[in-house]
Amino acid sequence: MQTDWTKRPWMDYGIAIAVTSLAALLRWALPAALEPTPFLVFYPALVAAAMLGGFGPGMVATAASSLCYILWLDPDPEGFRLDDPADRLRLAIFVSGGMGVSFLARMQRRAKEGEQRRGQELYASEERFRLLIEDVKDYAIFMLDMAGRVATWNAGAQRLTQFTEAEIVGAHISRFHPPADIAAGKSQPELAVALETGHYSEEGWRVRKDGSRFWANVTITPLYDPAGNLRGFAQAMHDMTEYRDAEERLRKSEHRYRTLFGSIDEGFCVIEVIFDEHDNPVDYRFLETNPAFEKQTGLPGVQGKTMRELAPQHEEHWFETYGRVARTGQPSRFQAWAAHLHRWFDVYAFRFGEPESRQVAVLFSDITERKRTEEVLRRRAKSLKLLSDCAMRLLTAPCPEPLLQQIFDDLAKHLGLEVYLNYLVAEDGWLHLNASAGLDDQPHGRPEYLRIGEAVCGTAAFHRARFVIEDVQHSTVPQAELPRTLGIRAIVCYPLLAGNRLFGTLCLASFSRDGFAEEELDLARTLCNQVAMAMERTRLVVELEQWAADLNATKTSAEQAKTVAEQAKAVAEQANVAKDHFLAVLSHELRTPLTPVVMGVSMLQDRPDLDATMRQTLEMIRRNVEMEARLIDDLLDVTRIARGKIELARRPVELCTVIQRAVEVCKPDIEARGLHFGVDLGPPAPYWVDADVPRLQQVFWNLLKNAIKFTPHGGCVGIRCRPNEKDVVVEVNDSGMGMEQESLSKVFNAFEQIERSITRQFGGLGLGLAISKALVEMHGGTIEAHSEGRGKGATFRIRFPMAAPPGQSEFSAPAAARQRPEHPLRILLVEDHGITAKIIGMILTADGHTVDTAGDIATALQLVENHPDFDLLISDLGLPDGSGHDLLRKLRHCRYRFPAIALSGYGGEEDIRQSLGAGFAAHLTKPASRERLMEAIATVTAAARV
Repeated sequence: MQTDWTKRPWMDYGIAIAVTSLAALLRWALPAALEPTPFLVFYPALVAAAMLGGFGPGMVATAASSLCYILWLDPDPEGFRLDDPADRLRLAIFVSGGMGVSFLARMQRRAKEGEQRRGQELYASEERFRLLIEDVKDYAIFMLDMAGRVATWNAGAQRLTQFTEAEIVGAHISRFHPPADIAAGKSQPELAVALETGHYSEEGWRVRKDGSRFWANVTITPLYDPAGNLRGFAQAMHDMTEYRDAEERLRKSEHRYRTLFGSIDEGFCVIEVIFDEHDNPVDYRFLETNPAFEKQTGLPGVQGKTMRELAPQHEEHWFETYGRVARTGQPSRFQAWAAHLHRWFDVYAFRFGEPESRQVAVLFSDITERKRTEEVLRRRAKSLKLLSDCAMRLLTAPCPEPLLQQIFDDLAKHLGLEVYLNYLVAEDGWLHLNASAGLDDQPHGRPEYLRIGEAVCGTAAFHRARFVIEDVQHSTVPQAELPRTLGIRAIVCYPLLAGNRLFGTLCLASFSRDGFAEEELDLARTLCNQVAMAMERTRLVVELEQWAADLNATKTSAEQAKTVAEQAKAVAEQANVAKDHFLAVLSHELRTPLTPVVMGVSMLQDRPDLDATMRQTLEMIRRNVEMEARLIDDLLDVTRIARGKIELARRPVELCTVIQRAVEVCKPDIEARGLHFGVDLGPPAPYWVDADVPRLQQVFWNLLKNAIKFTPHGGCVGIRCRPNEKDVVVEVNDSGMGMEQESLSKVFNAFEQIERSITRQFGGLGLGLAISKALVEMHGGTIEAHSEGRGKGATFRIRFPMAAPPGQSEFSAPAAARQRPEHPLRILLVEDHGITAKIIGMILTADGHTVDTAGDIATALQLVENHPDFDLLISDLGLPDGSGHDLLRKLRHCRYRFPAIALSGYGGEEDIRQSLGAGFAAHLTKPASRERLMEAIATVTAAARV
């Protein structure tokens, strides 16, 4: 490495010695010439040493020069004398001059070195800045001259704008502006604003070389020299397109969120969960709510408030749940009752924001009405079960009186009533106490005998109508005096009336409430009607038996025998008519309350927010309702079969397909009981039979249901099919309770069950096998029962004659798609059963139709008179002031021609014939499903347009 000798300090001092020596030689060589001024020759050496070396070498040169002169070059023979003032003066002047020159030289040298150092530092700084600018790739940083033209260019500017330095230097900054901005003069004020304010900054569109646009953040700063003169401008640009797009997406997302937040029907809020010092959730504060919040909760202006402020007694589980969500981040879905708000809520809660914020977002709906509907459906399902059980007991009992105590016990328990009194009409015309509960400790409140017209029970018997007193403690009705002394608060009494015959009364009362719900009164009325009809049937049977006994015991003439026989026949016919009337009325009373249950369940099952538990509950209710409807159909089928009124719509069908459909219907029950189920349909060749498909499916459904019902949990049930010469044989077998041999001959009898304990344990009317046997025989087949004894299971073997296969299978023909009305309809709904009318109205309204509801003929006619533009009438047949037939006749008489659908609990052939004869376009038997109702509306209105 080369050494810079000029930078060594000893060189400066060497130079000082050298120039001093040179000056001394010159003084020695020219003594005469330099005599007047002996130190003059040393001054140049001193100045040279000081200028070249600085203060130190200058002083060395001064000292060396002084010594040379004193010791060697003084011309005085006596030499330099300190005591000589002249010598001292000359020496002092020289030394002072040397010091002065050295000091000035040092100052000059330092000034020069400082200037050189500052120059080097400036150069280094400028170099670093240049390298920094050139290395920046994400920013365009360049210089502008005072006119706004590009003076410098960096790599970031080239990458951002696609211009090279050669292409852009000298161009005006307007080159980067979109044409529209240039035309509007937006590029001109930039430099002026920068000069005026010292800084210009904006975000806007800029243009690249290829014409593409980018969103830029632009900054322009004026540059001044030390004297304050403007030297130009520095401009920086940064591409913000991605940030702007992200902000725009965020803004749109925020807008969508706000729009959704403000438009959804569900309530929404963001809360901050408040914890105590032990990290237990104790409260929460509302930070934000949507417009639906107040509607869903009934709480206005909650933002900033805590729940404890709004509801001090709010249940603890709300705080615990939200606290758990805030701590763990695990969302929670639940339904809960808020007592302070008197509402049920379906809630979905999830953590909102960072964990430390302890914020939870809550999306919720007020489901109070849904819960009420569900509870109504549950109560109605229980009511239907009670009616069905009572009807079964009354049908299978030879005499209803011994059953009344248990039946009325069950009714009072179901209604939550503490008291009931059942009086029967005695032979002397008085009311005799038959059964009671709730007044054992107050015998004066349940007298053994009452006169017709006396007290509450006697009054109902006298008027042969319901008698009810609500708020007994404040009632002024005379009959309220005795119940008031007993502490009773509400009481109702029904006559047990069949036709014009009074059998007794049933009185129900409560110590704990002041009134009754309408559906409770309907249930009590229906059960009293069942009891009265059963007692009438028993009376007629007893009378018939008495006539037969008298005929056998009495020796009479032929004319007398004929008279007695005619009377016995009349009584028998009367008993038969009474039985048919009993079944028809019973069917109507059971079917009517089924309709709102079927339709209500269907509506609820369509809700997407239904939880799994509730969906299972509704499915259970639906199956129970279908079972009740099947029992009612069985009752009517027995009568139809006995009269030969069932007509079969027979056609060639593939038997295995019918069996598979019946198996599908039974699958839920099979799975629920955990049964091992097997299906063996034999060789793959189809088995064709000539049959009515629904009736044939009813046979297999009955047999499979029977096998499932009598097989214990975990048992085995199976069905198999095999050809046998010209017949096909189907066997349904189970590992259930089996039968003794003597029972096999009676198992197909109507209302026959092996033991009463079976009726109590398994339910049913004992009609399924009787109906199945009749239907199989109507198809030309046979059915047999086999069992090895009790506990060894049973096998039912059905044999059908095989038929020739059809040319084209009608069974597999596709069903026509369900039509819908072309436009929403205005519908007049006439139904006196309140909850049925409400549910049907809700369903029709949900389907887009406008519905006007009436509970009787008079109201319906008034509605039609006020609004003659109805498109359809849907009417019950049994109305308080007439029948649906009467209503339709009056409408037709007034020239109203809109089509009509009958909806009734009476579903016999004669009932349907009468409806069609009266002018109804369709007759739907209750319980009618929503699907059947919609299909009927579409079909009837389409036919009316043709």
